[in-house]
Amino acid sequence: MSSPDTGVMKLRIATFNIRNGRALDGSHSWPFRRKAVVQTIESFDADIVGLQEGFHFQRKFLARKLPEYRFFGEGRSGGVRGEGCPILSRPRFVAQDGWTRWLSESGTPGSKYREAQFPRIATAQKYLDQETGQQFQIINTHLDAKNPVLRLRSVEKLLSWVEDLPALIIGDLNCGFEELAVFDLFAASGFEAHSVGVDTSPGFARRPQKGRPQIDHIVSSCHWSVETIEAVDSPGRPASDHLPLIADLLLT
Repeated sequence: MSSPDTGVMKLRIATFNIRNGRALDGSHSWPFRRKAVVQTIESFDADIVGLQEGFHFQRKFLARKLPEYRFFGEGRSGGVRGEGCPILSRPRFVAQDGWTRWLSESGTPGSKYREAQFPRIATAQKYLDQETGQQFQIINTHLDAKNPVLRLRSVEKLLSWVEDLPALIIGDLNCGFEELAVFDLFAASGFEAHSVGVDTSPGFARRPQKGRPQIDHIVSSCHWSVETIEAVDSPGRPASDHLPLIADLLLT
């Protein structure tokens, strides 16, 4: 989506934690819901999609079923091993520089912070829009689920990796807006996190507990104008225990 006459680029972006396919979720286990994940991603009609928690076998299945997208990113144990945060993009957006990096003291593949239970990663890609000539950067991540100090340290790293370009940081941050240190840090760096006003991890039963936070986020640099942002549900059966977010943005 673009407006070539004005030089304004329109971008539809989505972030979706698809729930790891090795989890023992009974009737919601991966083989029973994988088609629903495909249908949900198709329903976004998004230009770029960031996924979280996908193992290689999940990424391979989705890549076969979603041939209109290019998949990019490593697993958190290095290469194709472990859960990943892949970025999916349509051909209109030419991939330029991209990487997967580890949120840890050393930054080496498969590494983790000493206090962390699992490795955590970020996948980034720089794109050139063929229609408008605009360049921008996407960073997709999944932060520590238990330790707010590690989340804050991770956000500091993410912001240090942002290039001098319009940027979006998306993913499962595992914290809501009440975690002020994280969102104050975004704001101090010129980024805005956008509220959708709902719990984005209500579980497969779709019975959100009152007061539970929005933990999935789309965070934009000052270059973007957000037209709409919303949490959406799957068109059929629940595709994941998380609700995806979809945003329509303008870049001038």
